[in-house]
Amino acid sequence: MKPSSLTVFLVIFAFGFLTPWVVEGGFRGDCKPGLCPFQRLAKCMSYEPPECRDDWQCPRKQKCCYDRCSRKCMDPVFEQESDIYAPVPVPYN
Repeated sequence: MKPSSLTVFLVIFAFGFLTPWVVEGGFRGDCKPGLCPFQRLAKCMSYEPPECRDDWQCPRKQKCCYDRCSRKCMDPVFEQESDIYAPVPVPYN
């Protein structure tokens, strides 16, 4: 039986789609534990190339986080979710 052009196309497509997954080590989970530290908004004055694309490209327990103009490896922050979104008390005069 002679393979059709569609079969050949699907094999080449599947190989091209799976190759980066194999090279990068496959699926390792969504992200490392912890949260990225809070960063105040600021204007980018110059382009900075990113250090990472995801948490798994960062050493040890560091996470890949946005830092003003690019993504950088940073130490994670461990807080309870309720602490992060809790309103800040405002003194009443």
